[in-house]
Amino acid sequence: MGRNRFIYLLAALGLLTPHLAAQQESNKVIHVTSTRYAKPLVEKWASEYVKHASPLKIEVITDSSPVGRTDRHLTGSGVKQHDIGQQETHIGRYALLPVTSDENSGLNNLIKKRLNEKRLEELFFVSSDIADEPSKQDQLFHSLTIYSGNNADSFAGTFASHFDFAATDLRGKKVAGDDLFLLEAIKKDKSGITFNSLSYLFDSETRLLKDGLALIPLDLKKEQRELFDNPDVDGFIDLLEKERVSLIPLGDISIGFDSDNAEARNFIEWILTEGQEFNREYGFLRADEKVLSTQLRELAEGHLTASY
Repeated sequence: MGRNRFIYLLAALGLLTPHLAAQQESNKVIHVTSTRYAKPLVEKWASEYVKHASPLKIEVITDSSPVGRTDRHLTGSGVKQHDIGQQETHIGRYALLPVTSDENSGLNNLIKKRLNEKRLEELFFVSSDIADEPSKQDQLFHSLTIYSGNNADSFAGTFASHFDFAATDLRGKKVAGDDLFLLEAIKKDKSGITFNSLSYLFDSETRLLKDGLALIPLDLKKEQRELFDNPDVDGFIDLLEKERVSLIPLGDISIGFDSDNAEARNFIEWILTEGQEFNREYGFLRADEKVLSTQLRELAEGHLTASY
C-alpha cells in the first residue's frame, strides 16, 4: 500500500467525494453532488433522512448536471483540497474486484491459476523488468486486454495504489466516462478484463453478479475462495467488514460539507449513525467502526477532520 494512498484516494483522485452544502437555513434545502456510482445510495440517504427532518428538502445531482446555480458551494471532483471552511468525513467504503466476461476464452486458465499478488500485478500492470524473456504465464496474460478508466472519478487510482503502482502503470486500453462503461467494454471484447466496485458488479435486487460477468478468482483462503465460486454481494460485504483481504482493494467514500451549516451537520450525523444501515443495500461497506466513533465525537465537538 502506498504511503499516501489515503490522501490520493480522497483528494487527488476524488473518488466519490459528494460535496454537500445548503442554501440559507430558512430555505431548508440541501444540495448534494455525487458521482454516478454512489448516487443511488446518496438518494436513499436523502429520502430516508427527510422523513425525520421535514420540511427539509435534499436535492441530489451528479457532477455532469448543469451548473451555474448560485446556491451550490462545491469544490469539485479531483481537486487537491477542499474549500476553506469545509469539513470532510468518511461515510462508507467500496471494494474492487477483478472481472471479465463469462465468454472470455481465457477464463478457464485464469480460474486454474487463481491470482496471487504477483500474478495479479503481472496481469494488470506494465512490468518494469523488460530485460527478462516473458514467461508462459506472461504470454497468457498479455493475450488478454486490460480495460481501465481514465478520468478523475475512475477507480483506477485506487486499484493501482493498493498494489504500489500508479494508474498510468495499468496495461491496456483506457475508457473515458463513468467506470460502468468498463463492463460494456469487456462484454464486447471477449479478451477483455477489468476491475470494478461491488456496487456496479452486482444486481441490487437479486444480490447476484450481473448477467454476462465472471469474477476472476483470487488466491485466498478456502472459505474466502468460495465467494468467487458462488458470488453474492452480501457475502463479500460480510467478509470485508469483518477482516481485511490484501488482494481486494478498499476505498473510502467521503463527503465535504460547510461546517457552519447546522442542517448539513445534522444530515452528516444521521448518515454516520442511522444512515449506515443502507450502505449494504447498494453494494457498499459501512465506514470503519473506529473511524465512525472518532468522527461522531469530533462532529459533536465541532472540529471534525479527515486525518484517519
